[in-house]
Amino acid sequence: MIGIQVTGISELVKALGEQADRLPRELATAVNATAKATQRHMAKEVTQELAAPQKAIAQTLAQSKKASKDSLRAQVTLSKTNRISLREFGARQTRAGVSAKISKSKGRTTIPGGFQGPKPGAMKVSWRGNAFKRVGKTRLPIVKLKGPSPWGVFVKRGSTKKSAEFADAELEKQIKRRVRAVMVRRGLI
Repeated sequence: MIGIQVTGISELVKALGEQADRLPRELATAVNATAKATQRHMAKEVTQELAAPQKAIAQTLAQSKKASKDSLRAQVTLSKTNRISLREFGARQTRAGVSAKISKSKGRTTIPGGFQGPKPGAMKVSWRGNAFKRVGKTRLPIVKLKGPSPWGVFVKRGSTKKSAEFADAELEKQIKRRVRAVMVRRGLI
């Protein structure tokens, strides 16, 4: 939970002047901008450990609740179940299986028996670079290989507290931006 500093609100009320009824709308704008920035910050925290592109990690993040003038509350959610496809980690088929670089601090990992196409070096276009593996004694079922969950990496690194501190500082900054925007709109700057 992130708190709003009283000094920031008083500055915003002073800047609004006669338009003080716009305060909830201005605060909602600041809260939504903070949520969006926090979402980007969380994605950066995860990409410090995982070798996947930030775009793939950002797809597991969502702003599940937006602030409005009636409810000044926004929520950013990192989905617990979403695991990223192994193709996002640069999967390549080798003779031994499928090789991928999952962690930035470690080397490539090989999954024995994994495949991406009919033979090493040739990918099946319809599989779009995904990696698969046969499970069981018969040749079926075939399962899609996935990397770690961004949620697991986020929790294991202890990034929850860092993100809360970032959001608190960002909200203060966004309120200052709203004060400046209101003053410019009113012609005071």
